[in-house]
Formats: sequence, structure tokens, C-alpha cells
Amino acid sequence: MFIEHYLKAKAPTQKASGTPVHYAKLPNGDFRTLLLLCVAAITAGIVGEGQTVRAQQKTNRYMWVWTIEPVTEVEVQKEFFQFCRAKGVNGVYLTTGPVVRSKKPLDGEVRLFLRRAHSHGLKVFALSGDPHFSLASHHAGVLKRLEWALAMGGKDAASHFDGVEFDIEPHVLKEFAAERERILREHLDLVMSLRNRVRGARKGFVLGFSVPFWFDTQSPQKSLVTWRAERLPVTFHMLKILNGLAAGQGRIAIAAYRDKAHGSNGSIRHSRDEIEFAASHAGNVRVVIGQETKDVRGEPKITFWQEGEKELESKIAAIVEAFNNQSVFGGVAIHHYKTYRALKP
Repeated sequence: MFIEHYLKAKAPTQKASGTPVHYAKLPNGDFRTLLLLCVAAITAGIVGEGQTVRAQQKTNRYMWVWTIEPVTEVEVQKEFFQFCRAKGVNGVYLTTGPVVRSKKPLDGEVRLFLRRAHSHGLKVFALSGDPHFSLASHHAGVLKRLEWALAMGGKDAASHFDGVEFDIEPHVLKEFAAERERILREHLDLVMSLRNRVRGARKGFVLGFSVPFWFDTQSPQKSLVTWRAERLPVTFHMLKILNGLAAGQGRIAIAAYRDKAHGSNGSIRHSRDEIEFAASHAGNVRVVIGQETKDVRGEPKITFWQEGEKELESKIAAIVEAFNNQSVFGGVAIHHYKTYRALKP
């Protein structure tokens, strides 16, 4: 359109009556100016298009996978990869508890799965979760799980895990109400130990944690804790610890489980404080927004099980629109594979 106006400015046209109509000439209108304008217009179009593509690519979609069948069963694995491709999932948190506990060694199957997943464009993060991991008496075992994940694949980069994801939930411990501060301090000690180990590991290996959205509150009855002489909500402590890793290497997945995006009780509001704190104090960390799909009895407001996939996608689009301009926004994550797959349209 801009070039068209320029050409009109350079050349007269004819009215129906045959009388020439002269458009106003641009200053210094010559071929060199035309050429420069063409280049500028084309470049602007390319840049604009590129920016759109980058914005689309920036929105990662992760998925929790609490079943080992995609690793051990060939047909299930094929369906799994097809599902990920169809839904735009480009990263999975793969449960490793069954692998660690299995009497039959499964490392070979895991390596093969990782190679195939990577060939499908998927990143795979070793998922572990147990509330007892928070306790100091269990930290050595958690570090062993990290070492196992780091060692997977050996020299074969195609069969490496891309990182780890810990879904620990210390608040589930029966002693949490009575010993909340001690448990949260020990939990933060664990985060620090894991971060220090990952910092010395291979480049790009991701350390991630799943946390409830209310772990950012200032309530002393919920998540406020003094750790290393600083009193903050536990999620803010975690963000500052993970900021010691390279950009994008530390992750927090917020379980912002609500079936609406907007409003005082929506996923956007429940994630905003973490996004804003990360943006101002932990710019290296990426914050992922989690959404729930399983049937949670008695709590329909936290899941899309009743509403279905169309409503889930609508709310995800709203979340992306709210946070996509923030460099710390790391995408969305769906909990979890089996119920996401069973979700009605």
C-alpha cells in the first residue's frame, strides 16, 4: 500500500474524461528513493511476520505425565506422541517413581523413549514428587534422584533428560500445621542444594518445581517463612534461589488451578504476584502457569473436567495474552496426560 501511494505520486493517471490527474510528488522522488522505500516496506513485513512467529513459539505447553506406560508400551507410546503433536505439547514432566521402584531395570526403555521423544520435538523432564522430600532426613535420597536423571543417557545426548521437575507439596505432611516454618526452611535448604548441584551440571539442564499458587501469600499461617535472615513467602524464596542459575534454567510451575482466567479468583490473578516478583527479583527464572483437567470431586472450580477442552483452550489463550509480554513467562502446563486426553471437546 505504501509503495502504491509512492507510485501514484510519481506518475499521472487519467480520469474517465481523459484529463490527467497529478498526485503530489514526494520530496526528492527518484528511483533511489523508490528502491529504499521498497526495501523498507519489505523488511518491515518480514520483521513483523517474524515477531508473530516468535510470539507463538514463546508459549511453551508442558504436560504432567503420571503414568509410565508411554515409556514401556509401544502402542501407548505412539498414541502419546500423536496426542502431544495434536495438542501442541512440546515438553513433558515424566514420572520417574515407577522407574526407580521397579524390580525390573527400565533404564533401557527410558533411554529409548527419550531418543524418540526428542525426535518428535519434545523436551522431557524427570518428574518426582513426595511431601517427605522436604524433610532434611530425605534430602540425600532426593539428590540421588537428581544424579540418576543427570546420568541418564551417558554420552548419548539424544537420550538425556532435559531437566528435572519436583512436585513435592510439603503442605500435605500431617505435621505441617504444627511445624510449618521448620518444614519450609528444610524445603528451601533442599532447593538450594539441588540448585548448587545443577549449577555445576551440564549446560541447559533445567531445575523445576511445582508449587501451589497460595505459596506466595504473606500469611504466616500459610507460606511466610524466615530463611537465611529474610522473611518472604516460600515461592519468592524459591525464585531468588533459582535465579542463581542461567537464564531459563530455573523454573517454577504455579498450580493456578481455576476454571476461569479473569477475576479475583482466576488463574491470572493467582499467578500475577509470582510473575511480577520474578520480573523484578529473579529475571533468570521462568514461571509456568498450570491448569487442571482431572475430575476433582467437590471442587469443580479448580478443574476443566466439567467444562471441557474448548473452555480450557479459551482460558489458556487469556493467560497467554495476560503474560506473554513478560520475559519471565515460561508458558503453560496441563495436569495431567490421562485426564487431558479424556477431556470432552
